[in-house]
Amino acid sequence: MTSTPARRASAVTRAAAALLHQRVQFIKDLEAAARAERAALAAVDSARDRARQAAAATAEKYRAALAAGWTTGELRELGYGDRRSTGRLRPTGAGVPEG
Repeated sequence: MTSTPARRASAVTRAAAALLHQRVQFIKDLEAAARAERAALAAVDSARDRARQAAAATAEKYRAALAAGWTTGELRELGYGDRRSTGRLRPTGAGVPEG
């Protein structure tokens, strides 16, 4: 059976298409990875925002506890470090006084 020019051209076209498909697949994979990265970074940003809000709320409640008569020493004994500002809370461990 002799290969005709049309059959050879068709085989070449299929081979070229397969090579192009492989190259395009890398771009599809790259786009999927980039999309996942963007989603993860957005989740991190959202988590940071929630953490800042929670830190501010904790500082507010800490100040309220002080205003209600709790002392910093008592709060420290309960595991709450000095939290009058919105800085990061450093728990001391419940029931373990610092010192």
